[in-house]
Amino acid sequence: MTRSSKKSTSNLDISSKKITKTIEPFMTELPSEVLLKYATTQDLLNQFFLQRKLANLIGRALKARFGGGGGSPIYEAYEAGLLDKTARDMTIQVVDLYSDLFGLIQTSWIFIRRELDKLEKQGIAENIPESETHYFLLLLQEMQDIQFMQYVNGYEFKRISFEEKLKHLEIFFRSPNLSSSPSLTDLVKKERREVGFYFWFALDTVIKYSKKDRTLKDKLTKINNSLSKLSSSLLLTMYIERSPNSLQIKSLKTHRWDKGERFMGTSGGGWKKEPLQNFT
Repeated sequence: MTRSSKKSTSNLDISSKKITKTIEPFMTELPSEVLLKYATTQDLLNQFFLQRKLANLIGRALKARFGGGGGSPIYEAYEAGLLDKTARDMTIQVVDLYSDLFGLIQTSWIFIRRELDKLEKQGIAENIPESETHYFLLLLQEMQDIQFMQYVNGYEFKRISFEEKLKHLEIFFRSPNLSSSPSLTDLVKKERREVGFYFWFALDTVIKYSKKDRTLKDKLTKINNSLSKLSSSLLLTMYIERSPNSLQIKSLKTHRWDKGERFMGTSGGGWKKEPLQNFT
């Protein structure tokens, strides 16, 4: 091993120790406290604290994944009846994705920082993350905050249209070639807005530099596989739930948020008010 490779490995060890120590307490504060002012209805308040409970669970699972101990918090939550099977499996895959993302950011940090410095010099960005750990935490914060603000601003989830979107995204993540389909390009652009800057900036940077670096290419393939697997699992769950003989609880139901209140789709094509459980 060369001196430079020893230094690189040492830096990875340091950042892994930092994230192990930081991730759980950080996730317990997501969505960000500043967004609580937008929880102006009981449904939004319940959603805020439901999301915090799930973020806390993910934080504990990531801590365990990064070597910080803590057993298997997702399976413990499932055994305690806090998660159904669909939520358990999806949460595990989200943790897999986040873990792979941190590995990607660790490996490509020198290139991500280089691109961030360019934005800073152009006056486009300021107060840029000082480390890969800081970047990863900001990525998680942005994703959680954007998710909560969807409920605040109002949105609609329809099973049929979601299935179609997942089919297209699964294809894209297996072989990310935007030029292959204009409709796919529009879809991915929409996903960028829903996921946020930090996630896509990291992926775009790795795609750019992976042409010359085999390690980055391998890490990118791992991320694409994780995203494709998550899309495939969601699709399979929806197909199973749609079966008339399925005994599985329909976790992915048609619903919408309007003016801070949650409505569920009815069999007749209408909507009915269905308040969220109180998690405060």
